Amino acid sequence: MGRKKEIEKGELTGGIQASADRLCVLLPLMRSGSALIILLVVFVMALFLYFVLSYTVFKPETYEGVSEIEKKVKTAGETEEDFITQIKNAIEKGSNLNAKDNRNGRTLLHLAAKKGYAKAAKLLLDNNADINVRDVMEATPLHVAVVEDKIEIVRILIAHGADLDATSKYLSTPLSNAADSGQVAIVKLLLENGADVNAKGKDWSTPLKGALTVLEYEHLMKDNNTTPEKQREVIKILQAYGGKE
Repeated sequence: MGRKKEIEKGELTGGIQASADRLCVLLPLMRSGSALIILLVVFVMALFLYFVLSYTVFKPETYEGVSEIEKKVKTAGETEEDFITQIKNAIEKGSNLNAKDNRNGRTLLHLAAKKGYAKAAKLLLDNNADINVRDVMEATPLHVAVVEDKIEIVRILIAHGADLDATSKYLSTPLSNAADSGQVAIVKLLLENGADVNAKGKDWSTPLKGALTVLEYEHLMKDNNTTPEKQREVIKILQAYGGKE
């Protein structure tokens, strides 16, 4: 750990020194009195310093094993038991189960939710995985489970206290996602467990407003077994729970 801190400190010092060197080179330009050049120099230096700090002092904790496990899970023939074995290995090594993938910001719990691996999800939660952790799109594992139509995972996350009204980067809640997709069973499950029927989602619309908008485009309701009938049923359920447009 001490060695790691020394390396990071060295990287930061080197980055700042590099910034200073670049500033010295650009000083003659700044002395020319051109306001535009001065502003450009300041912007470039600020941007450079931002990246230096981002990858040294403020770099979020990541775990390369997350990417490796995800790669293995995507491999043909990979099973939930294989995934569980990978998780147990990570636990034995003392790895941070809440560490994020370097590319998409997802954790092992996001991945378990996406794959519908109920046992793996329970194992992670039993070992203090953050149930409301967010990826780069600010989606929680519950968002992922809803989008992937993994109702068993949704049940598990609800039972463990997941935030039912969490909003993603584009202001989508799990309920608005389910309503837009005509996922009748998940809509019912979320509402039965206290999801806010009028929580504002994308475009600041409520789940009911979003469902009604989708219904207007019935000719597009062919994918993922979504039908106008399912959409109408979702609308009835939302209205029964006091949904407003």
